[in-house]
Amino acid sequence: MTDEKALLALAERFGQKLAEAFVANIRRALEAGAEVTPNAPPRRDLEQLGRGLFPASPPEDSVVCRIPLSDGSELPVTRPIVAEWAKAYPAVDVAQTLQEIRVWALTPENRTQLWTRKGAPRGVNRWLANEQNRIAREQARAAVYRGNGDGRKG
Repeated sequence: MTDEKALLALAERFGQKLAEAFVANIRRALEAGAEVTPNAPPRRDLEQLGRGLFPASPPEDSVVCRIPLSDGSELPVTRPIVAEWAKAYPAVDVAQTLQEIRVWALTPENRTQLWTRKGAPRGVNRWLANEQNRIAREQARAAVYRGNGDGRKG
C-alpha cells in the first residue's frame, strides 16, 4: 500500500491499537479487491434513511411525540423511528419513554440542557439505551434474589 504511512499517521490519533487494526482492515480490504479511497463521499443510503426517519415536516397522523429542542422548535418523532427504536430496545416501552423525555424537556429547570436538532436523535438513543440497561440490571437482580423469598441470595 503506497499511503500506508499516511494512513498510520492519521489513525494514530485514535490510539496505537486502533491504528494497527485500522491498517489491518485496509490491507484485508485491498487484498479482497475492494477499492479504498481516503476521501470517500458519505453513503447516500444512510443519509436517505436518516431523512426518512426524521423528515422536516411529517404528516401529523404519523407523529407520536414532539421533543422540545434548544432553539425553541420541536423534533417530531414519527412511527417509523419509534418502530426502529422498539426493535433496538425491546425491554423499553418506547412511546412511554418518549413522553417522559418530553416532560423532562418541558421542565423549566432543564431548559438549559435541551438537545439541538442534530443531537436529539443521539440523545434519545442514549436515554433509551440507559433505560434498557436499567431494566436488564433490575431483571438480573430480581433473578438472583428470587430463590428463597426472604431477600437473601439463594
